Amino acid sequence: MSNPTTRPASLFIDHISPLVCLEDKDYSDFLRKWGESVRPGLKAIVIFSAHYKSNSIIISSSDGPYSTMYDYGPGFPDKYYTMKYPVCGSSKVAAQVKKRLEQAGFSCAFEKSRGLDHGSWPVLMQMFPQRDVPVVQVSLVTALPPEKLVQIGAALRGLEREGVLVIGSGGTIHNFDEVDENATKPEKWALELYILNCSCLSNFQCNNTISISFSI
Repeated sequence: MSNPTTRPASLFIDHISPLVCLEDKDYSDFLRKWGESVRPGLKAIVIFSAHYKSNSIIISSSDGPYSTMYDYGPGFPDKYYTMKYPVCGSSKVAAQVKKRLEQAGFSCAFEKSRGLDHGSWPVLMQMFPQRDVPVVQVSLVTALPPEKLVQIGAALRGLEREGVLVIGSGGTIHNFDEVDENATKPEKWALELYILNCSCLSNFQCNNTISISFSI
């Protein structure tokens, strides 16, 4: 993946937690290498974070640098409340995103003041530490049925031809109630769900993936 013609149209990245993104060497190295592989010719990033939810689609449209949100609550080391990733936005790319989504029948609005949450900046900090690629953050609409969420992704198809990479940042499995910090291997149910989701996605079985994800 050394040029825009071979760059993927979109990526899904598990941001896990800031501690893993920023401290786990294996994972941070993975993110860094992916960033380097997709960087040539990259003009902008559009990112959907699992921690940016709204009742309708909201698109960050400021050209200025983002503030850094520490929206993961207390309990992290002190440095995690002083880290900054003041990457700039792009009103031009935000307008492109809005136009595409509105043409697909979605209602959208701009906003200029929200910062980057922890679903975005820890991942981007590792992938693009130089902060030389503008970022547009788009909210997830929790009230929409999953079929409509797939349509949002379809509406943005083609942005890769303009040098724009779409990133989804979240987690296929996210259940803190089931976390065992002393475990040495993943839970059987979690591994089975992860493998099943990957299989459906690799075979482009979006309907199956939706059914699995929303019935668990």
